[in-house]
Amino acid sequence: MNPGTYEAEGSWSNLIGCPLNGIWQFRATDLWAVDNGFLCVWEIHFDPALAGDTTAFVPSYGPGCDSTFWSGPDITAADPWCNTVVATPTTPGQEEYTYTAIDDFGCTFQSSITLNVLEATDPYCLTLGTESASMDAVSVFPVPVRDVLHVRHTEPIDGYELIDLRGRQIMMGSTPTSGSLLLDLGGLPAGLYLLRLETASGPVPVRVVKE
Repeated sequence: MNPGTYEAEGSWSNLIGCPLNGIWQFRATDLWAVDNGFLCVWEIHFDPALAGDTTAFVPSYGPGCDSTFWSGPDITAADPWCNTVVATPTTPGQEEYTYTAIDDFGCTFQSSITLNVLEATDPYCLTLGTESASMDAVSVFPVPVRDVLHVRHTEPIDGYELIDLRGRQIMMGSTPTSGSLLLDLGGLPAGLYLLRLETASGPVPVRVVKE
């Protein structure tokens, strides 16, 4: 086709009153049989006057529970700002908790976490203090641990499992018939973890502090 300015087949008046915001789709129809129908480039430009004044804003959040708060099952207590809550689930299984933030423009943002609630009889729920009988037979060092954790037990350790406080399994494995275990925790973030050792006498829970 000869170079020049060409018009659309339809009328541009069909666009009058259409909002600029939204999804715009471009469709080209090849009406010429002698070419290959290849479209090299296309562009769409809007009159800047249509957009009006450009406005920017920074959202802010109020200090009260009407702006930021937690929601989920079995929440029994909260601080005056609802940013920290206490949940006491009574049923084992997965429970979801959602943190909601509403800014001064009424926009809502949410983030959720899922916690794994264990049975009350699960070994992880036993008292993990050094006064428990199971802890008399096991020793862990250093405390807190930075890199390699040394674990020793008076009985052979058949296997192990390390979980975080959200119930997620971080690592697991089996060991040769031995009463000692070395775990490289250098890549884990600081915090409290639970280590369960499998022995002939049953599972042994151990509290691990990572710095």
